Amino acid sequence: MKKFFSNHSKIFFMIFLVLGFVLLISCVAYATEYTHAHIFYQISDGVAIFSKDYGNDVAGLTNLNVYQGFERATNVYPNGFTNDFARTVYDFQKSLASVNDFIVVTGVITLVAVAVLFIFSNHSRKVYYKSNLIVGIVCPSVIIIFNVVLLVRNFLLMGQFNDNYDLLNWVSVLQDPKTTTYASQHPEVIPGQYSCTTTTFIIYAVLFIIVIAYAAMMIAYTVLKYKDTTEKRIQILERAVNSNE
Repeated sequence: MKKFFSNHSKIFFMIFLVLGFVLLISCVAYATEYTHAHIFYQISDGVAIFSKDYGNDVAGLTNLNVYQGFERATNVYPNGFTNDFARTVYDFQKSLASVNDFIVVTGVITLVAVAVLFIFSNHSRKVYYKSNLIVGIVCPSVIIIFNVVLLVRNFLLMGQFNDNYDLLNWVSVLQDPKTTTYASQHPEVIPGQYSCTTTTFIIYAVLFIIVIAYAAMMIAYTVLKYKDTTEKRIQILERAVNSNE
């Protein structure tokens, strides 16, 4: 297995690079499933203000249908769309945006770290020196750290979603341009229109775990190759010293 990896090291390093691109590009789809699980708000003196008529002029949506939908669903939400509900939805959409931004940062860091491995020729050197050992451990370790943080944040956000599953789905249906008007007038149909699940969180957790596992494998490969090429490295250094004499 070790020999197979060594003989195809360029391919395995290219796969590592591709994983970095996939991670970076994946930010585009992260929030897609929860696009409509949001409300519009204004910031005044650092405080978020939620009103019925405030909205996005471009999309043509406001918070009005959300408030009306909750007001009509007295058997489920007798107090309507309260400020506490608004704060919960607001916190979720802000957390979602924050994690999405961190995916971009982690993707860039991953690509830069893999690029450094290529610059030091870790993908092609038959003999590893200390410089190869250092970057071969440090770069994947940095990738692991960022992806572990991303994995934890993803699971925390999934927990935040699960704790407010019905609320966020109600808001999502009421803010979806395809269902917003009818759903606000007939809130009894909303449970049948749920579209938000934990699917995205789980898929991305798998992606982050794959990157972490791959980076760990690269560290193991680096250490093993450095040890396996010890004799050759010593011989090369000895020849270099003798030639200088």
